[in-house]
Amino acid sequence: MIHPEIPSQLQNKLAAITVRQPQVPLFIETGVDCLGVAYARLDQIVQKQKAVRTEKKSPASSPTFLVLLSQEYLETTQTQPGVSPCSSFTCLSESQSPRDDISALEKPSGVLITTPQRAIDHIRRDNIFLAETKTVIIVYGFTTLDEETDENRVVRQKAFLDDIQFVFTKLSPTVAIECYLDDLSQLSRQPQEIVEQSVILARSDWESAIHPLEFRIVPKMTAAYVTDVLYALHFPHYFVVYREEKAKSALSASLRKDNPPLYATFLDYGQLLTKEGPKAPLSGMVVAYGLSLEEITTLIRRMRSWTASIVKIVCIISPQQEGEISQSKETMLMNNETKKAPESIEVLAGKIQMIASKIRIDANPEELETFKKLIRQNVPLFDRRNFTAYLLREALNAGIKPPATPKERTESKPKQAAAPKPARDAAEAPRPPRPKREAAPAPKKEANEADHPEVVIPEGAKTLYLNIGKMKRLYAKELSTLLQTELGITREDIYSVRIHDKYSFITLSEAHAELAIAKLNGMDIKGRIAAVSYSNKE
Repeated sequence: MIHPEIPSQLQNKLAAITVRQPQVPLFIETGVDCLGVAYARLDQIVQKQKAVRTEKKSPASSPTFLVLLSQEYLETTQTQPGVSPCSSFTCLSESQSPRDDISALEKPSGVLITTPQRAIDHIRRDNIFLAETKTVIIVYGFTTLDEETDENRVVRQKAFLDDIQFVFTKLSPTVAIECYLDDLSQLSRQPQEIVEQSVILARSDWESAIHPLEFRIVPKMTAAYVTDVLYALHFPHYFVVYREEKAKSALSASLRKDNPPLYATFLDYGQLLTKEGPKAPLSGMVVAYGLSLEEITTLIRRMRSWTASIVKIVCIISPQQEGEISQSKETMLMNNETKKAPESIEVLAGKIQMIASKIRIDANPEELETFKKLIRQNVPLFDRRNFTAYLLREALNAGIKPPATPKERTESKPKQAAAPKPARDAAEAPRPPRPKREAAPAPKKEANEADHPEVVIPEGAKTLYLNIGKMKRLYAKELSTLLQTELGITREDIYSVRIHDKYSFITLSEAHAELAIAKLNGMDIKGRIAAVSYSNKE
């Protein structure tokens, strides 16, 4: 039996969320294959439960684990081989009569998989009891059925959420609820419209690049500029992922003609998407050339599944794409470094390093010894450095402008015209120095001008974590104003606001903290879905 896997980064994030309020649903954005991730999670929970409990399985009518999903996903579970949540489970489909489900509900599986509508039918008939249910997993995923319009599919999605809300009212307060979906934007309602409190785990909160990522910005996407970047990186071999055949041919010719020549393996981006990965394992540096930011992100995600020892991923982008990076949620997640196109001195340094590395692995060291003897015999000791530099300049056909001297730098600066001195009568006597005035005492501040006293955080205050920070251009004053507006509180009710790069901390009273979690969770703040929870670090 084949089980899908939870992405390792998501699994680590789920493991870190160890303390949650009872019956606060966790909305988890998986990016792709929410059904597979949900089933992998269920199998993980079931196996953990087996390790600590030895009693017999409960019947499906009193399930320990309840899985709610759409009818088309349920049919996938029943018909496709290899799609299985665990070793023993019971499925109730809407394609058969509720009476036919009675015998299936008597089976001792402990795991019940059905649609919310069918679950409600049996709950109302007292055929299903949720008093012993420990975990509810919801898979929010739909496909367009035959002859179904987009409007009809939206109606089905809204009905699914209505049924989910009803099921929530029948659950014990201690039930753990996890809702998996491909994309949070696919939700026909905001999470706060479904439940009063929720925890949102967006893909941007758990996903990051597993390989070092570097963006190189070139003025124009030409073979010459890309060749300079590869020389400056100084690596023995590159795997270049390209999209257009014309661009690939131009770059390949440029790498071969330059001196010393560079060697690279070219990989077609389109072919990589249709295969399990490259035929040969990638070992070294991967260069994305001429790809859009969306294609770069897709490439990075696909590379997670390739068994490869990749040193770094270098993405060569245009200045226009650089502006898109700061606005892109996907690329901001990655531990990336952005650099400009290399200077000529960096390119030459890379070429020299390549030549030096070739010396160490030269196939004919005897020839090198012959040349070394000729140099010792014909070039004086104190001229050998100049001799080497001259040969290098001629071999690489490169000239370097010497740095400007301090005098040249001074002369190159435009001279500012001296301010005209005021005309003065020659007979005029110099003025006597003015008597020094005693410093006047500083005026006392009025009460309304006094500095705000330092806020003392009272005992029992709570610190909240917000998944938005400076990188989204969120500042303390804006966040303070938002809190006052949404919570109906004053500035004095906010004990502390601290903004970091990717997240923020807010300290409030316990009552206001509860209200902030209810009000702000799921709100769009600076173009990102807000996730607010109690801080585990403070």
